[in-house]
Amino acid sequence: MNRDYEQKLPLPKDKAPYLLICLFLLLLAFFILLNATAKLEESKVRGVLISLAETFQAKDYSDGPGLSTLPVFGDVLSPDVFLSKITHLWVSFVEKENLITSRMPNDVQIILSANELFLGGEAQLRSDRHDLLSRTAGALGVETPGFASYIQLIFSFGDESSTRMQHGTELAIKRAEVLAQRIIDFGAPASRVSVGLYKGKENSVIVKFGINGIGQLKYKLQRLVQ
Repeated sequence: MNRDYEQKLPLPKDKAPYLLICLFLLLLAFFILLNATAKLEESKVRGVLISLAETFQAKDYSDGPGLSTLPVFGDVLSPDVFLSKITHLWVSFVEKENLITSRMPNDVQIILSANELFLGGEAQLRSDRHDLLSRTAGALGVETPGFASYIQLIFSFGDESSTRMQHGTELAIKRAEVLAQRIIDFGAPASRVSVGLYKGKENSVIVKFGINGIGQLKYKLQRLVQ
């Protein structure tokens, strides 16, 4: 009768080195997995980001935010009516608690988070804001006899002195360029769109609409879009 023999290896007295090696191998495998995940194509990652942002951060405005109640600008407006209607337009798209409005005789100022217009940390506009920007562009093209309407887009680059502020400045400039160009692409006269930067609350933006008399000098802001 043949008998099978197993060669039994002696168990080590000190198991700590072997356990440490096993732990190291597990960690190595984990980091390899992370590295492989990080090599996904940027376009795919961006697509997921957009999808998540629009699902969890934005409302569904497939038919607009109550289209029957949105202001109609017509062909000719008085300065006061223009400022009232443009304020109504923006409040219709952005919830009141997420913005601050202040009204002066010749202008209205709206302060809101940049995330109301852009994907978080990105210079990419949210798709549910295209209708708002298109209507804004149309309003800027409406005739106001004896006056000229304008929009100023003033982005905050933060209030800290560090490399973080430098990054905030770069992002603010890029966002200003993208937003201004999109409004112009939607039909707003380029001469009525200007942009600027200010030091203030991080990730905030001031959208200022105003009316100037024909021939009156406009506020001089840093022009980032020609």
